[in-house]
Amino acid sequence: MSTLPGGYWTDRPDGVPSTVAALVVAVNDATSDAQRPALTPLAPWLASVPVTDAAQTARVVAVSASRAALPLAGAGVVDRLRVEASAAARTVSRGGVAGWWLRRSRRRSAARAVRLAVEVVRGAGGDRGLRDLLVGSLDAWRLAGGLAPVPLLDRPAEDCATELAVRCELRAHPGSDSASVYCTAVLDSWPDWLRHRWVSQQAGEARADFVDVCAR
Repeated sequence: MSTLPGGYWTDRPDGVPSTVAALVVAVNDATSDAQRPALTPLAPWLASVPVTDAAQTARVVAVSASRAALPLAGAGVVDRLRVEASAAARTVSRGGVAGWWLRRSRRRSAARAVRLAVEVVRGAGGDRGLRDLLVGSLDAWRLAGGLAPVPLLDRPAEDCATELAVRCELRAHPGSDSASVYCTAVLDSWPDWLRHRWVSQQAGEARADFVDVCAR
């Protein structure tokens, strides 16, 4: 995700809400090596970020992921999922330090809810279940932001396996002795479907007809 707009290598790229990033990282890590390439076509849809506030995003993604996992979870896990999803959906009206603490707690509950949901689905639904969980949660998030859902990308992982060219350089931080790896996508070398989607997003276009991205 961090290489789409260009930036420092991180699992928390700018523009992707923390709850969404937590879900994507958890699904990616839980997916088998053989099937992980099938997640690549979802990257452009993360580049087109819906306009939703942090609280709404945490609520929508955590509740969607939890609902997908509930039918597969054991009794004890069901209770934990409900507690974390409810905490992620709570309304915080207080200000000051107390309000900041409650909002922080809400974000952490959302992250715990999606990670727990991923654990449940990995054990019961395998790679396909994990991918369905991710797509369903992205759909809920995008629909809440007024964007079209992610199209069905039902193709074998080997059809989607692609090496994506990235330029990396070590950059020193001003006024500091530390440095970080800065990544830039070499878009001319990327597949048309990914390059075109990113260029369209940069131009402010929300193309609802961007379907079957693995066809090229």
